Amino acid sequence: AALALALAATAYRGPLPARLAAHPRTRASSPLLVETDTKKGGFSLPFFASDVPEEQQPVQELQALRSQAFYDWPELKDGGYKDKLVNLYAAIMLLISLPVSYTTFHQLPFELPQLIIAANIGTLAVMIPFVLRLRVGWASVSQRLKENTFYYESQQRGLFAKKDRETSGRDRLIQREQVAPVLRRIDVSTAAITFALFLTLITAQVVTIADRKSTRLNSSHQYDL
Repeated sequence: AALALALAATAYRGPLPARLAAHPRTRASSPLLVETDTKKGGFSLPFFASDVPEEQQPVQELQALRSQAFYDWPELKDGGYKDKLVNLYAAIMLLISLPVSYTTFHQLPFELPQLIIAANIGTLAVMIPFVLRLRVGWASVSQRLKENTFYYESQQRGLFAKKDRETSGRDRLIQREQVAPVLRRIDVSTAAITFALFLTLITAQVVTIADRKSTRLNSSHQYDL
């Protein structure tokens, strides 16, 4: 039965040695994997085990993620990640949010509270998508490390690969020791920024109500005079 399966796979997909030779891969660091063709409209048939392209292996994807801009921030310890976010907040606040808000609230010092509140809302509204984008990238790699079977693409086909026991154990250890703490830091920062935005919105409402009352009192006083 195994020989018949091998002959059927070879006949349908072409000579196996030539197909593998056309796509060189790093075998030394790659786990033994079983692939399944998932091309839409194609014929699905398990065939001989071969290696996943190195750049699509979960461990290599983790290294690629770390090399991208900003994605290494959550790995900084001893308050390094927090300092980065504070510096980003200050840069956005001074260079973008305050100048934009000043175009609306420029009657200083009377409109200073509104100026600061509007700038703070704009800054926090920008930072929330920033940290969420960090989480999406790290969460994707985390999931790939935890999975025993994962998706990849090769030769213009969608395939699934199954990790062997050694590779699965290694990837889960990396996810638990290196990736999970990063996700926790990102979650804490996301919650803190969201809470700060919520408080700022409440403050804006309070200031608006107080400003309206003050305006009404002034109008009533002028009317009495």
